[in-house]
Parts: sequence; structure tokens; C-alpha cells
Amino acid sequence: MDELNFQENVDSVVEPLALSGSELAKRLGLSLRHIRRMDAAGKIPRPVRFGRSVRWPLSGPNGIIRWLEQGCPDRATFESKQEVSHVR
Repeated sequence: MDELNFQENVDSVVEPLALSGSELAKRLGLSLRHIRRMDAAGKIPRPVRFGRSVRWPLSGPNGIIRWLEQGCPDRATFESKQEVSHVR
């Protein structure tokens, strides 16, 4: 197995911890522009910023998976539900 094929196999198995805007758009079947509008309007979870890089966590308490499981509430509702679950 050459190095290129090995890397392709690893990439297909390893799930990223966070998604870029374009990766999120692709997974949700939306355009990047629509993701940016939803973020600006507070309709999706708050992204994490690393310098100029913007990423949405995939799993965890504020992750996209949990947001989808909760029925895609707006950011304020989603964050308030996370605060209540942490208090208990």
C-alpha cells in the first residue's frame, strides 16, 4: 500500500472533531452562503474560532450532532438547553 492510498483510507475512517463552514454546508446540503447567513442570524450553534479559522464542533455538548438531535433550535434556545443540562 503506498502512502497516498494509506492517507485516503485514514481520511475515510477518521471523523473530524470540527467542521469548516464549507464542510458543514456539504453535510447539511446547504450552500456556504446560507450557513454564513444562518450563523449571522443565530440559527445555528456558535462556532469556535482559532485565529481566522472558524469551525463548528461536530460532537459534544455544543456540537452539530446534538443540535440536529434537538430539532435544530435557534442558538439562544440551544445554548439555554445546554446550560440547564450542565446544572443538573
